Amino acid sequence: MARSGAYGQNRVVRLFMAAQFEEDIIMAKMTDKEAFEIILAARAADAQGDEKKASRLRRSLPLPIHLAEFMKKEFGPQYLIEGGWNLSEVEEQYGKNWINR
Repeated sequence: MARSGAYGQNRVVRLFMAAQFEEDIIMAKMTDKEAFEIILAARAADAQGDEKKASRLRRSLPLPIHLAEFMKKEFGPQYLIEGGWNLSEVEEQYGKNWINR
């Protein structure tokens, strides 16, 4: 159960960390408000039965660095590339070529 307020919004965002690149959504730094709006849109798409849209929206959220590193190690870089995950946080930390190292 998510708490209300800023802490609750951050917690909800972390529960739905997944991302696919969409030029109109991906930003250098996504605010909690922007991320929360994407989550609400994804939940609305789920409610309408549009699982593809909901998944695409969730994948537009920046993947936390520790999850990106884990997924790269466990599933390989191609999984992240083909899955369209938003790697902006890990790329900001380690550079754009992180995925190929």
